Amino acid sequence: MGSFSPRSSVMASSVSTTRSNAFSRDGPLCSPSTVLAAEASAAPRRRDGAWKVLTLLLAATLPVVAWLTRNTRLTAGPTGSYQKYAALGWSLKGLDTLWDHPFFGRDGLIQLVQPFGHGLLSTLWRGEIVWHQAPMALPSLDRFYSISSTLFLAFAIVRLVGASSREERRVTWTCVATVIAAVASLAVLSTLFDFGHRTLHPTPSWPYFTSGRLLTGILVPFATTYLYGVEWAFARARLHRLALAAVGAMVVLITALQIAFATGAFESRYNWFHLPWRVATGTTPSAPPLGHSRAGDATVGTNR
Repeated sequence: MGSFSPRSSVMASSVSTTRSNAFSRDGPLCSPSTVLAAEASAAPRRRDGAWKVLTLLLAATLPVVAWLTRNTRLTAGPTGSYQKYAALGWSLKGLDTLWDHPFFGRDGLIQLVQPFGHGLLSTLWRGEIVWHQAPMALPSLDRFYSISSTLFLAFAIVRLVGASSREERRVTWTCVATVIAAVASLAVLSTLFDFGHRTLHPTPSWPYFTSGRLLTGILVPFATTYLYGVEWAFARARLHRLALAAVGAMVVLITALQIAFATGAFESRYNWFHLPWRVATGTTPSAPPLGHSRAGDATVGTNR
């Protein structure tokens, strides 16, 4: 036999099922040709996939590189953060003062969990709206936010360990890693700065980045991981049919509680919710005297 085409290899393979001597004669020659034909057809697909991956990497990398280059040329660093923390009175710690942070103290683990983790996760859920210089928050609801977030993240990791689908593992592990990396980065940043004489957090007495708005970039991975853990917990309790109803009830209850807690802000005649009525009627509320704060008459702020 001089040469083998894919057709001849198929014919040889079919004959070999009825004649063992034909298989012993032609099998070693037919198998390489079949493999070569399959590889030849798969090569364009591999090249096409490689170009797609390269295009994706360039689309994700080039804008970031351009941004970092611009910041480096215009400011003192690649992220452009130097001007901000210099204006706020912050300064980078030296190696000799780096270990003065509460995270590295005797009760470092407690500090990592209670002030830092709890504050970060609770404000990620409810935001940081304040009323008369006090955060509009319910302590019990804040505890639910932080505890449930930690618990269902742990459940998601447990579920991933036993997941059989490769695609499921890859997507969900990416979400879990994104959430953990974002929280860890804020923990590390909390240790790098001396916050000077600030009275608004972070302060020397509260040296933690606990603003949940800093994590809004990972909101989708966080929600995905949270619901992944919720689904596993209800399935283990054999209540998987109630998972969706429970999540819906939680959303309604949390929304109702936050609205009820913000009633004082909504009723304030200085709140922008009353602006259409004031414009329509041509009325303007009288301003309180300087230095005097009238109860229920202040606008909602976003900073402590």
